[in-house]
Amino acid sequence: TILMAIGRFGSALNLGLDKAGVKYNIHNGKILGGFFDETERTSVDNIYAIGDILEGVPELTPVAKNSGRLLAHRISLLKEEKFNKKKYDSLKMDYRNYPTTIFSPLEYSTVGYSEEQARKHFGDENIEVYHSRLIPLEDELVSRVNEVGESKKKRAYFKLVVNKSENEKVVGMHYLGIMQGFGVAMKLGVTKADLDNTVGIHPTIAEEFCLLRKTKNEDPDKGGC
Repeated sequence: TILMAIGRFGSALNLGLDKAGVKYNIHNGKILGGFFDETERTSVDNIYAIGDILEGVPELTPVAKNSGRLLAHRISLLKEEKFNKKKYDSLKMDYRNYPTTIFSPLEYSTVGYSEEQARKHFGDENIEVYHSRLIPLEDELVSRVNEVGESKKKRAYFKLVVNKSENEKVVGMHYLGIMQGFGVAMKLGVTKADLDNTVGIHPTIAEEFCLLRKTKNEDPDKGGC
């Protein structure tokens, strides 16, 4: 598989935003947000930026669409006679717990923190990592070899990152497959025990998240992702 990640360059330099007082990064053409305690709000309090043009947010269409939808709801609340700050804050985009997939021949999906990010954010002593590796059933049943006779069977890898200080709350999920439902579970605060008590759909790759028992400390030879 050959991957080419060229990134994106914003057009903020061509919009005359400096005349309005909006700050942006001259090196990548992206607008700076995070002002007035809102990721999408720029240095001018009534000007917002959404999507790939905004510095430091994921360059993903679904994320941009949801950010815009939530912003529209927040702006409508500002027009109400009685401002509800709790409701307003609940409509802010979560730029951490969103699922995404790389569509390589065996897809890689992730939601939440990477292991490295979790250790840095929560502290190394609070993080436990469960993991597993297996050959998907569809590959296990068929003998596939390359031109020199080596096995071409795909291998799936699973990693569950949990915060031990919060009853093993799941803060990151990573695996070779397509993820969607686990994104909902993460938003609702799923724990390792919740996954252990869930019956997985068999035979699927994702059911392995309900069967994880080994940690990286117990079985470091599993490898990583």
